[in-house]
Order: sequence, then C-alpha cells, then structure tokens
Amino acid sequence: MYKKQGMIPIALNVIKKNIISKFGIVAAPKGPGKDCKEYLHIWPRDALFAIMELKNFDSKLAESVVKNMLQLPTDNGLFYQRYKIDGKSDPMAWCNSDGHRQLDQDALRFVVISKFPNIKLNQKMLKESYHAFLMQIKNKFTSTDVWEQKRGYFFYSTATLIWGLTCAEKVIPESKKQHENILKELIESIDLFYDEELKSFVKSPSEKIIDLEILLGLNVLFESGLELFNTKEKLLRVLSTLKVIEKELCVKIGKIEVPIRYKNDPWNGEYVGNNGNCRPWPMGVAIISQTYSHVVNVALKIGEYEIVVEALKNANKWFEYIKDIPNINHFPEQIEYDGSLPKLVPKPLTWCASEIIKAERLYLDILQRIQFYSTIDMLPNLYIIEPNFNLVLN
Repeated sequence: MYKKQGMIPIALNVIKKNIISKFGIVAAPKGPGKDCKEYLHIWPRDALFAIMELKNFDSKLAESVVKNMLQLPTDNGLFYQRYKIDGKSDPMAWCNSDGHRQLDQDALRFVVISKFPNIKLNQKMLKESYHAFLMQIKNKFTSTDVWEQKRGYFFYSTATLIWGLTCAEKVIPESKKQHENILKELIESIDLFYDEELKSFVKSPSEKIIDLEILLGLNVLFESGLELFNTKEKLLRVLSTLKVIEKELCVKIGKIEVPIRYKNDPWNGEYVGNNGNCRPWPMGVAIISQTYSHVVNVALKIGEYEIVVEALKNANKWFEYIKDIPNINHFPEQIEYDGSLPKLVPKPLTWCASEIIKAERLYLDILQRIQFYSTIDMLPNLYIIEPNFNLVLN
C-alpha cells in the first residue's frame, strides 16, 4: 500500500469526487456541451484506468466501483462507448458498431477483473463478454482509435488487446487454448509498428503518424508483464520513440514542455474545428514520465546501466514538469499555449488525475529500486536523484 505523497492526495480526491454515480466514475463533472455537461458520463476506458490506480490506495472503494461497473448493460456482451450517470447507454455516443468500435475498454474489463480476484462474478455474463470480445478479434474487425478519429489497426489498440487477452487467461483459464495463436500473432505484429526511417513506433504501419497514443500503447505493454522490451535493442527503440514524440508533439509553456495529442488534432477541449486547433494535454506530461520510468525498471532488470542513467534523468525531468503545469490543480483535459485555462475545457478530468497518480507511483518505485541497487554496489557511480519527499511503502 502506498502512502499518499506529492500530487497523489489531490488527484485521488478528484477520482473519488467524480464517483457521482453508483455505476462508475464520470469522465468530468464540467466540460463543453449543453449545460456544460458533455463529459458528465461514464466512459468505461477512463473509469477502468482510474479504478486500477485507486486500487493502490483504497482497494475497498475500487472494488465496490468495479463491481457496479460490471453490471452496466452491454451491446451483446461488449461495453457501449459511454453511459449516462443512471447507468443507461447514451444514444448520443458513437463507436458502437462492428468496425467502428473501441475495443480497448473491453480488453481493460479483463485486466481490471484479474486485479480483483475476490470479486464474485456472474459467470454467464463474464463468458458472454469474453466470447463477444474474442469474436471481434478473431473476425479482425477494425477498431476505432482512442481519440475516436480513425478506424483501423492501431498501436495502442493492439497493445490493449494483448493485455486483455493475457488477463482473460487468468480469469477464464480454459480461454488460453482458444486464443494462443491470436495472441502470438498480435505480439509479433508489434514490431511492424516500428518505423526504421522515423526511428519511432507509429500509430499504424500504413499511416506513419506520430501520436501520443503510441506512448499509451507502450505503457500498456510494459504493464502487461510480458517482457516484450527486455533487450537493449528494444529499449533503445522505446527511447528513440520518446525523443521523436518530444520533438514532434511537445510545445514550450514557460520553462516546461507539454505535448499535444497529434498534429492537426481538431479537438481543442471545447469544440471540433476543421483545420486542427488542438491544445496541449497536461496528462501527456505524466504519460511521458511513465514511459521513462518503465524503461528504467526494465533496464535495471537486464543490466543495461547506461540506459538506466539516461532514462532516469528524463523520468525525473518529466516528473518534475508535472507539478509546474499551469492550472494543473484543475486537472484539465487541455490548456492554452500560454498556460491559461480554456473556459469550457473538461475539468477535473478523471483520466488526467489517474495518469498523474500512475506517473508518481512509477517514479517512486524506480527511486526505491535505484536506491536498493546502489546499496548493494550494483550501480557504481550512478547519479541518484534525491526526491523532495520520502518514499514510504508499507
């Protein structure tokens, strides 16, 4: 159990206050749309990511929320894209038909269930959801990307499918034989997303787009426990991708950098424009910090200490950026290029809060590991960052 430090207490409070429905956590209480309540909905993906972080600090509350979320009505076993606070599917939502569906939320269902082994589940409903999820993958239906902009096969979507199938094996042991070949094919496809010319993983092999969702996918793969990056070559690919994203997507706001989602993003947090009017995404800073922390963790395991040094310095830099993001206390979806807060931007955003919690949790973990390795003289002459708070783990 982690003790609350840094920004964690504030971010946790955001998540808890956004549990205003017994069916889950709303995306944000304020935002664009009629009566400024467009984000006053339950997005399964956002809520499930938040539940996973909440579990580290308040497991009982997290368990009660996920129990109720699993009771949400489904579309033949699959989550709808979003729900009203009364638990009914929202008819104004999109991405709810074959080929136009966001499958990451259904993959995350099994990830979260695997983290709560004591939850009593309706086995009939669980297997219905699993088979519906599996059939989408077997039939190779395309998925809508995380930002609801494109349809196809994407890096982040592929990563979540891998994680979801792996966790489904823990929940439904007999499922392993059913998707052994599918999982193998998905894992092998990861290499196809790395573009040698760009020196970066890309959104899809056919569309060589640099998108923040690439790091979402990398972080998911690191968290899957499959050890897909446990070589120097693989870690260098991740570091190269980070550098490309920093160059292509990050903008200066005062003394720090904040990424946009992707170039020509039409969504600015208040309305959709025709020519791309994106604004910087605060949670993107946390996502970059997380990726560097993951690299440190793996580099330590495989003894690549030069990579440890490089990744650690960058993990520290991006972690320190988080607290200096203008208006970060509002946990907004986006901010202006001058750091000011757009009037109707969604806030406080649950997903933003959970990504910040994860960034701090991962950073504290690697500091503890670095201190341990240095104590036993495995890391001679390594520059050790002293945090401005004490790490305490029970």
